[in-house]
Amino acid sequence: MRTFPRFSTRRALFALSVSSLLLAGTVSHSSANDVSGGTASIVLQQKSMSQALGTLTLLEPNQETVTVTTASSTATALGAGKYTLFVASPNGTSTAIEVSRGATVIASADTPQISFDVADGDQLHLTIEYHLVSFGLVGVSSMPAGIPFELHGPDGFLGQGATPKSFETMPIGEYSVTYKPPGCLVPPAKSNRLEKNGHVYFSITIKCDSLQVVKADLSSEPDGRMTSETVTFDDVPHDAWFAPFVYKVTRFGIMSGYRDASGKLTGHFGASAPVTLAELAKITHGVLGIDEKEYAGIPDNQSARAKWYSKYIVSAEKRDWRIYNDPALSPDRPATRAEILVTLLQVMDTPLQWPKGKVFKDVTRRTRYASAVETAATMGLVSGKTNASGKQTGFFGPEEPVTRAEFSKILTVVMEKFRGGSSSSFRN
Repeated sequence: MRTFPRFSTRRALFALSVSSLLLAGTVSHSSANDVSGGTASIVLQQKSMSQALGTLTLLEPNQETVTVTTASSTATALGAGKYTLFVASPNGTSTAIEVSRGATVIASADTPQISFDVADGDQLHLTIEYHLVSFGLVGVSSMPAGIPFELHGPDGFLGQGATPKSFETMPIGEYSVTYKPPGCLVPPAKSNRLEKNGHVYFSITIKCDSLQVVKADLSSEPDGRMTSETVTFDDVPHDAWFAPFVYKVTRFGIMSGYRDASGKLTGHFGASAPVTLAELAKITHGVLGIDEKEYAGIPDNQSARAKWYSKYIVSAEKRDWRIYNDPALSPDRPATRAEILVTLLQVMDTPLQWPKGKVFKDVTRRTRYASAVETAATMGLVSGKTNASGKQTGFFGPEEPVTRAEFSKILTVVMEKFRGGSSSSFRN
């Protein structure tokens, strides 16, 4: 930990030079204005759900102040008396403070301010913890996938990685993303504001002859190896209604075709094959950039053990994705239309409305995941089934399976919806 000197507002002009000295290590402070000279010390530690930290101001008994913006700092040579800590919290957070002497908590507050007494020789620990109360989701994607980027947000937040990637439970405020395509000119930064319980989805299409990226293969093949291959699918005719959607999800690296035993693409997308619950888990991780390796172990679901999709099921269980909480679930069975909607909306942290049972003829208040179906309909993500002439039938088919072709359309509509590019609905 780093020891820092005390300085009053009268010495604010010297803050820059003091900060420079701090980078070199421990600094002892001596000044005619320093009247403390005591033997107490205080450790200040900030904890946050996100990278964002607040600004701490410690008011000493002699009315001098110390300002802290780092995660952990130590003030030494403090005198006895009453101290007050003021916290400027990050955007969209509440603040909880604990003052401890050894293992004993001597003061606490659920407000961004606390006062406490310090005795000679005290060694106190102040923990300042921030809890997000206003947050949303930020996603970053590109065509093609695999483009490095930097995401800047409120309170100095900096996120880095390669597309596609999502950042969950992010504080509200302004965000900007800078894409850094290798070998190409850096395009202008994109920016947008994240509102409470909202979503910001950044997307870009990079066209550059010298661009070299490796796309993630997010198909149902078992080992998740990376590929930069291109392939023409024998079951996706150019004039098929789903061809544009298959093209988009494969270009984004969200889905790809099947592979043979050697790992080579077969040229078959499996357009008419149903999406299994295992595939849903894997593709959902991929489309939002969720790292399944954050959670390790054996899935609670015994039928998912020692399978290619075990790590995705473990991650889904640990993240409490609703449909994967059932240990008797068969990951190899087809996912229903309602299960796909409730999973996508939950992962995107979308609040669900109470079901009324009046949106679709076959979705009542007691239908499984009715709230997700009706929320998706209200958002314009679904509009139900149509007949041969394209007329709405009023039915949705919540328990029916979804083909990979249909799922490619669902994913495309969701991506466009949450990046503000389209409000079109899908009719499968």
